[in-house]
Amino acid sequence: MAPATMSCWYRRQKFADVKVVIIEIHDSGNDVGTILDIVPAHRLVLYEQSTFLQAKLDNWKSSDDSIQLEVPPGQLKAGQLLLQCMYDSPNFQLQQVPQQQLLELLLLADKYGASAVAAAAAAELGSKPAEQLEWQVVVRLFELQHHTAHGLALLPGYAAALAAGAVKLQAVLGDLELAWQVEESAQALRQLPFALLLRLLSDPQTRVASEDTVVYALDQWLAAQQQQQQQQQGVVVTEDKLAQLVQHIRMPRCSPLFLTTVLPSTPWLLRHVPPQQLPLATTLAVLPSLGPARQAITGHSEVLAALPAWQLPTRPASAVRSLQLDLRVPVAQVRQLVEQGLKTAAAAAAAVPAPDSLLAARSCQGAGAAVTSSSFNSSSSGESTHSVSSPVAVWCGKRFQLQLEFGSSRKLAVVLLMLPSMDSMRAPSHTDIDQAEGRRPSAGQQQLMPQQLAAVQCSLCAVRFGVQEACRKADKPRSLVAGKGRRWADFFGLGEVCSWEAVRAGLGRQHLMSVAAGELHIRATLTKVW
Repeated sequence: MAPATMSCWYRRQKFADVKVVIIEIHDSGNDVGTILDIVPAHRLVLYEQSTFLQAKLDNWKSSDDSIQLEVPPGQLKAGQLLLQCMYDSPNFQLQQVPQQQLLELLLLADKYGASAVAAAAAAELGSKPAEQLEWQVVVRLFELQHHTAHGLALLPGYAAALAAGAVKLQAVLGDLELAWQVEESAQALRQLPFALLLRLLSDPQTRVASEDTVVYALDQWLAAQQQQQQQQQGVVVTEDKLAQLVQHIRMPRCSPLFLTTVLPSTPWLLRHVPPQQLPLATTLAVLPSLGPARQAITGHSEVLAALPAWQLPTRPASAVRSLQLDLRVPVAQVRQLVEQGLKTAAAAAAAVPAPDSLLAARSCQGAGAAVTSSSFNSSSSGESTHSVSSPVAVWCGKRFQLQLEFGSSRKLAVVLLMLPSMDSMRAPSHTDIDQAEGRRPSAGQQQLMPQQLAAVQCSLCAVRFGVQEACRKADKPRSLVAGKGRRWADFFGLGEVCSWEAVRAGLGRQHLMSVAAGELHIRATLTKVW
């Protein structure tokens, strides 16, 4: 037999001896608020179910006939549900209540000291399978775990809800490489509350292709928080919080090149990792995992004893084992690119400045690609180029892009670029790359541009005009080390041409053109990044 409840007395006028006035309190600081509902109630029920209302009733004056129940904007139903649950106790019926409303009920019950209602709402949330939990509810659960008035985090149901939320977090953002591939997921990463990001970085199940991605994720997150603070919409990231996040970077698992070129120039990192510790991380990064030298260092380093994350193994591998870059360009846009380049070349040959109209090409868009102006793309040799760019893709904490270029030298080429992924990046030298690959640097090697961060082993899967013809394949991956200028590699190039018709014929000879498809499709797959 179910315990008796007072549910039949909810909203009944008979024997009601107090009115509960539900008031919406506005963010503007208006103390009066807006009256949303007036519920006839019974002091005995309120006294038994809420410590807050109990204190109010202990100071009851005979002239009083109402008690205020304040709710945030838009939470009238949650306030009404709180009162109803006080009458329903202990037989709560919350199975059909939406998750967002359950969370609102939980917070209101916490505020008013209705412990039985709070426990019931937490238990209902905790009973939800991880795959059914709504993302915004997960975010709020983690945000509030240390900010509740009466210790809701100690409730078994709340702990179960957090555990399910952690599973949901892994399902949505647990593969950091995969998360950066989708703009919606990338935006969710940037907007994560501190508690969720801390949980993500500390979770041993979080997957990456490189620990560099963890540093990139932190950098992107901090930039987003700073932007929100400037707009007075975000929460200040204290140095204490930042230190907690930095402690979960497995520094020796970063790539040697990243450790020697990026991290020494990253201010937020250096505030919590002294520069003298980075050489140790670099040494550990290049030593064999189980070698005697590594064991000797790890066994006698006082620094490592204070940095548990540095002693952890490599994180689980991401499902993204390579990065595919796609560049799709309509025929009309290729022609525009070539003709603009020819005009620029002619103007340069005549020592006449290029017309202003040529510089407006940056705003042109087409089929997922972007045309950039000649003033935007200039090689280290001073050659002006017009280009069509693929969308930027992120992998291993670095940003990549394919470009179809036509320069003042009248040559058409497809190039692979690496763009600076963090403001603190400095341009690595050939010596940096050689050291990262275990080679001795050659004499006379030049400093690279910022786009050329590292060496890449890359295979060209297909270069084709249209989506039906796979025309050009590389038999084996090629190790590509950035040379002069700003490009990583030319996937294909045409010799000097003097007209669009010549380009069209050249593409046709290389089986790169399909008039019927009307689209140039270039796809490159990166399989390894230092």
